[in-house]
Amino acid sequence: MNSQATISPVKDKISQRYEANMQFFKQHLPYIHKQIISNEEPSSLTLDAKTLRLNKVINGKTIYPEGAVEAAQKEVSHFINRMNRIEYRPRPTDINIGFLIKDKPFLRTINKYAHNISKSKKRLPSHADLAIFGCGLGYHIEMLCNKEIFHHITIIENDIRNFKESLYTINWASIMMSMKDKRQMTLIINDDDRGQLDYYNHIKVHLHKLFPSSVVSMLVYNHIGSNDDYSDVKRIINEHSFYTKVIYERLGPDTQRLMNANENCRLKRKILNLDDSTINAKDTKIAIIGAGPSIDDYRATLKKNRDKFIIISAGSSLGSLLKHGITPDYHVELEFLNVATSLLEYVNNDYSLKDITLIHSLEGNPGYASLFKDSYMFSQETTELINHIESKHVLKRGGLTCTNGAAAIASRLSSADIYFFGLDYAYTRKQHHEVDNITNKRNLPIELTDLEEAGKSLESVNLSISTMDVHGNKVGSTPSLNSARLLMESLIAESENNFYNCSNGAKINGSKHLNINQLEETLNSLKVIKKNNKVKLCFNHLDYYHIHQSTIELLEVSFTVVDQIIPIVESAVELENKEACKLIDKIIKGIEFETKDRQGQFRSIMSLNRMPLLLLYLLINYSSEEDSPEIIKYWLMDYKSYYKFVKEKIMKVLKGKDHYLKEEWLE
Repeated sequence: MNSQATISPVKDKISQRYEANMQFFKQHLPYIHKQIISNEEPSSLTLDAKTLRLNKVINGKTIYPEGAVEAAQKEVSHFINRMNRIEYRPRPTDINIGFLIKDKPFLRTINKYAHNISKSKKRLPSHADLAIFGCGLGYHIEMLCNKEIFHHITIIENDIRNFKESLYTINWASIMMSMKDKRQMTLIINDDDRGQLDYYNHIKVHLHKLFPSSVVSMLVYNHIGSNDDYSDVKRIINEHSFYTKVIYERLGPDTQRLMNANENCRLKRKILNLDDSTINAKDTKIAIIGAGPSIDDYRATLKKNRDKFIIISAGSSLGSLLKHGITPDYHVELEFLNVATSLLEYVNNDYSLKDITLIHSLEGNPGYASLFKDSYMFSQETTELINHIESKHVLKRGGLTCTNGAAAIASRLSSADIYFFGLDYAYTRKQHHEVDNITNKRNLPIELTDLEEAGKSLESVNLSISTMDVHGNKVGSTPSLNSARLLMESLIAESENNFYNCSNGAKINGSKHLNINQLEETLNSLKVIKKNNKVKLCFNHLDYYHIHQSTIELLEVSFTVVDQIIPIVESAVELENKEACKLIDKIIKGIEFETKDRQGQFRSIMSLNRMPLLLLYLLINYSSEEDSPEIIKYWLMDYKSYYKFVKEKIMKVLKGKDHYLKEEWLE
């Protein structure tokens, strides 16, 4: 046992370390410093009088019985050993590079990668990032930094108290300032004041900044005792990986939408002035109708109370609504494919659509507007033409699914209560749609063959992720459905409306779930809506010549960027893998920087390049140093061929007499 005379200098040194760390954060990371001083709770640290080392004691239990440093050494060693055993390389069959207009444009490159990995050993990514869940006393962080394996280390700590205690044990200034070779560290720490939403949004924004490594080569380290505490953060990282593959730029769909926008403007379609259009909120309830399985449970209640709502149907829900005798007031469409028009023509053969007003995306398929009583467009914020369209025509958070668009429209035009029906965002009861949905029908007309095949594929789809349903149980979902739910939750968080989830599907954060009995009890007290003069829709027209010329200029700039990328990638043949990955990252970050004030131009450039560059980054990361030069050469051959093909195909349609594509660009 050490004497007081021995212990006192150790305590002084610990205090000095804490103060030095506080000065460092105050000078370099003031927002972290503010978080630390806002927490006044006493420390759970204790100084072992025998070893003269700090340990953590909670409710009388010593967290690191063998000693904090020894525990960290053991934990880091276990992580490194496990890391070296895991096969991180993706299987060639899992690499899906589609939606680029040309069929299998990078097949030669992927086949070369497949040949290479069949004869080489498993390997870590060359350009790896690391996310550390849990700060503890910080010793594991110091050890991992000293190994100089990881390019960017992100430390995610759920509790400022834990981080504050690490200031007594490690020298943060020394760790952060000694990171060489442009290696970086980011601290994301929660506290009692900032709230979960802000904390989680910080993580999401950070992951976006780390692209492409956040999707391809980010490893995860769980500090002792942190596994259960960080389940939500793990979910965010997993969702980011899926979300990135669903919501961001894809050349085929994006270009087809761009052609649709030009054609809709050429046809002089009306576009909503969203600033002046309104739905009077007084005594008004708005129902958004999706095609999820739960609409089968709630439809009878909806039908009985039909006149207590302004009803907005979305996407494929329209046909079954009409079949059951419910005619919506408005119908919202985002769909850009020709099959969307074929579907609505099919519905119109049985039930006239001339009593319904259509509200659709500027980029929606040009064929279906004439089927309805009237039609109005809006611009989605994701359009490549965003910098050429006034904000009064732009709808925020209205993308991904038609139900997202319908909810965004309702929220933009009114502060009325909004009720969701059939917005399951999951495979409720292992079903993908309501029973009467078109995707469940067989022997459809030939023009709906693709839709029938899609319906069959939905029956055996891989439910790669799960979410919580309204009853607190896990339910299977898909990346696209889950991404749409996340987008809906962001809309709800920014809206003044009250939202009610009338479904048995996924929990939609920010909305209140109503079972059938609760819904009926609520509706019993409501009056029938008098719809005369409730809705005011104001509109303008977009200048077709301006939109068309802007589209040509947009694409010409994007093609020029491709010409610039080719020689840069050619230079990567001479680089080591890590440097080649950094070069690709630099290309992507450079595009983002050069177009920071031109969101539409950024989307256009990345539509051409996001998936090809992501593929190249992935393949270099997981190839040997010997194989990478050849992989880059194969990629360049495929990239040049792809570029020549799509440029000719796109410009032929854009410079034609009309811009209505007769084929779907989904390859």
